[in-house]
Amino acid sequence: MFNVSPIIRLSVGLILLTISLLLISDMLGLTPDQNRAEVTARKVIAEALAVQISSDVSRGRPGAIGDTLKLVQERNDSVLSAGLRTQDGRLLAVAGDHVQHWVAPEGDSSTTSHVRVPIFDEAGRWGTLEVSFPDLAGLWESLFTGGSIGAVILFVGLAGFVGYWLFLKRALNELDPSSVVPDRVRAALDVLAEGLVIVDRSGRVVLANAAFERRLGQKKDILVGSPLGALAWEAKGEAAAPPVLPWQSLLDSGEVPPASQLQLLTPTKERVAFGVSCSPVKAPDGSIRGAVVTFDDLTELEHKNADLERALQRLEHSQHEITRQNRELQVLATRDPLTGVLNRRSLFEGMGALQDEALSAGEPLSVIMVDIDHFKSINDRFGHATGDKVIKMLANILTESVRTEDLVGRYGGEEFCVVLPSVDESEAGGIAERMRVTLNSGESARFTSALRISASFGVATDTSGRVAPTALVDRADKALYQAKEGGRNRVVC
Repeated sequence: MFNVSPIIRLSVGLILLTISLLLISDMLGLTPDQNRAEVTARKVIAEALAVQISSDVSRGRPGAIGDTLKLVQERNDSVLSAGLRTQDGRLLAVAGDHVQHWVAPEGDSSTTSHVRVPIFDEAGRWGTLEVSFPDLAGLWESLFTGGSIGAVILFVGLAGFVGYWLFLKRALNELDPSSVVPDRVRAALDVLAEGLVIVDRSGRVVLANAAFERRLGQKKDILVGSPLGALAWEAKGEAAAPPVLPWQSLLDSGEVPPASQLQLLTPTKERVAFGVSCSPVKAPDGSIRGAVVTFDDLTELEHKNADLERALQRLEHSQHEITRQNRELQVLATRDPLTGVLNRRSLFEGMGALQDEALSAGEPLSVIMVDIDHFKSINDRFGHATGDKVIKMLANILTESVRTEDLVGRYGGEEFCVVLPSVDESEAGGIAERMRVTLNSGESARFTSALRISASFGVATDTSGRVAPTALVDRADKALYQAKEGGRNRVVC
């Protein structure tokens, strides 16, 4: 969209109005028609010439007819040729190149360029006077022909536009509302870094400072006199909803609105964010005569906030990633990679916490040590891959056989340790027996019939709460060795 000065718009409007009046007056017949006047003049010439020729024919002087025709043709630039044709079709006299210029109309009629006038004597019709004229000017040619309505319109259009433009420019300079502002005040307002606009009671711009002009990318001369609300304003974050213009709210209600934010799509298609504040301009009687509107450019701040928000999102994503990796590291640091149960260090840490709780509650703490029987022969006969599967199977059986508060850890190799808080020796022995039966009778069937898996279990219980975790594990380990020596695949408490 082009930015057109109000002076040019007014000048064009006045020219269009003037041309419309000229056309209407021409339609009503109030302006002279050059073509119509030309046709009338041609009729007069032809009729006068016919009268003279009729007189010569009546007096029996046909020789004078040729001289009369030549005289008329030479003295009238509009006459191309003339000829006198008898009733039997013979050319009796001619002036000019009549054969070339004359084109006989149909019948006995005439046209605007080829005129026929009958000649009579005492006996009746004697012949016909033929006069050739140039074709009348068309619409386009009439624009460059003096005296035509087309030429008048063209002249008024060009000269009138210049005249209206000069007049309006001077008149609007005299009527410019910003001219009442002293130059020193205007210069002081132009120094301000924030945009400032003064609007009148109807919301039209009276004055705009240089900062607003620069940010808008539009000359102040174009802004002055135009409605400030006619610019492409948008509500921040609500592009679909019509924005509430604070200065219009002030002019309508008389109440000063709070500071707000607006976005403006400039004529250069740049979207600018403004912080807008308004204050009223009051007359001596207290009535509101206009408003002073300040525009604080927040575009750069909006960009910085958007960059900061993106940086925070990236940081939050990084923190989530770090937390996830920390959890993975925690699992790797506390879990056995093959079975997923606690490793030896984490097992003793958890066991120490459970022992403190057992001591405070006065409850027992039991430990079960488990070792797979003849595990070396399993590896030797079936390979280490099968051995790993057996170890994982035992870990699953132990985990599924205990409560959520119990601890299951891999003590080393094919040896596991189970910690049971609030469980006495007989209960721990029963749990160990169920684990043994499950391993020996059910789960081992998943392997080849040549492989029967069993394990030995040693159980130890601390009822005083004063036995060190390592000592309690040693007690359970000794019971495990007794089970091994006693024939394996059994539980010893």
